Amino acid sequence: MRRSTRFLGILSSAILVALAVDTARAEFHLMQIQKLIGGVNGDTTAQAVQLRMRGPFENQLQLASLYVHDAAGKNRLQVIDFQNPVANAGLGDTILIASPNFANATNPPAQPDFVMTNLIPASYMAAGSLTFEDDFGTVMWRVSWGGSNYTGSNLGAIVNDPDGNFGPPFPGPLPTAGTEALEFQGGPGDPSNNNAADYAVSGPNAVFTNNAGEDFIVEGSSPCAGAVCGDAGCDGMFNGGDIDPFFLALGDPIAWQAAHPGCEILCVADINMDGSVNGGDIDPFFRALGRGGCL
Repeated sequence: MRRSTRFLGILSSAILVALAVDTARAEFHLMQIQKLIGGVNGDTTAQAVQLRMRGPFENQLQLASLYVHDAAGKNRLQVIDFQNPVANAGLGDTILIASPNFANATNPPAQPDFVMTNLIPASYMAAGSLTFEDDFGTVMWRVSWGGSNYTGSNLGAIVNDPDGNFGPPFPGPLPTAGTEALEFQGGPGDPSNNNAADYAVSGPNAVFTNNAGEDFIVEGSSPCAGAVCGDAGCDGMFNGGDIDPFFLALGDPIAWQAAHPGCEILCVADINMDGSVNGGDIDPFFRALGRGGCL
């Protein structure tokens, strides 16, 4: 009887430990990699990853990491080892992880929940795989890109993909050339089907959201930032001194550009904003000059 009681005590303790482990796993593993951008307008130092919770109370990120893998599924690089949980933990709540330069490409400047320790290497943009893993190396969610150029593993845990296979990969490269992101098309609670079916490139000016619910629009740096409309002389003011430079821009844009190498002609001389500097800008230019500035 004494031996039986001792055995039951040991068994009970083992069950409690197992339940404790399972509870810990249930606090972070139901997670999507919802959005991913490898660069903005060609700047591959401006990167971001957005996670989204597939259930409530999935905020214990200190138990997880993000890793990126090359086209062969090798050369695994840790993007970030999360050190703390996030505050908001409802179904659909998001977590923003971004590079230091990502804030320079968004409006307003992004305030991520975590800053990347390592960037996704530029050589991984054509084909690769990003994994959300627990601290034991279990792949909880995977997004791979590059189509047949990605030859690595597509496997992961069945908690987020019923057959444990996240492949085939998304057929295109990771977005870097514009302001678009690679985005999961399912809802907040949806599991993975496969990356090719689940992901699509968003429209321009992708929106990323941090855990506090703040939105950041990807815009990139604008050549018109700080420009004064009508300031064809590029001296920071719009006045009569801009008349001659305006007509130079109109008649000989190459000569105008040589005289104003740091100024963008469409920002200062395309007064009617039709995408070119031509005779259609003359009347708007003088109307703007008469009222002291462009509308």
